Amino acid sequence: MAEGSSTPAGQDADPVPPLSPTRPDGWPDWLGRRPIPVAERDRLRQTIDADRLSRETARAQTDQQLAPHFSYIVIEGLNPDQNPRKRIRLRARLTIALRLAAGEDHRTHYEATGHRITLGIAGPDARERARSLRQEVQRIGRGHRWTITEDLH
Repeated sequence: MAEGSSTPAGQDADPVPPLSPTRPDGWPDWLGRRPIPVAERDRLRQTIDADRLSRETARAQTDQQLAPHFSYIVIEGLNPDQNPRKRIRLRARLTIALRLAAGEDHRTHYEATGHRITLGIAGPDARERARSLRQEVQRIGRGHRWTITEDLH
C-alpha cells in the first residue's frame, strides 16, 4: 500500500456510483423513463391529430343537424344623414333589444347599411322571439318612418 492511501498499490479507487441512473444522452433518469424515438413521437402526434379532427367533424355534423332556424327583422327607411351620435345611440338600442329578445343561449345576427338594418335570431323558438323583437323595434321607432318586415326562414 502506498503511504497515506487506503487502497492497495496499483489499484484505482472505485468510482462513486451516481445518485441516479443516467439516460443514454447523459442526463439523469429520475423517473425511469426513456426518450421516445422520433418515429414513435410522430405516430402519437398523428393519432392525436386524427382523433381531434374526428371529434371536430362529429361536432360540426351534430351542429348542422341541430342548426336552428333564423328569423330576421328588417328595418328600412333609416336616415343616413342623421346626427352620428343619435345614429350610434339608436343602433345601440336596437342591438340591446336584439340581445334581450334572443336570450342567453341563442345566436344573433346584426347587419347595418346606410338605409337598412337586419336583426336576426336563431333558435327553435326564433319566430316567437322575432315577434317580440318586432314589437320592441316598433316601440323604439315611434316617430320614425321605418318599414319593419319579418323574414322567417
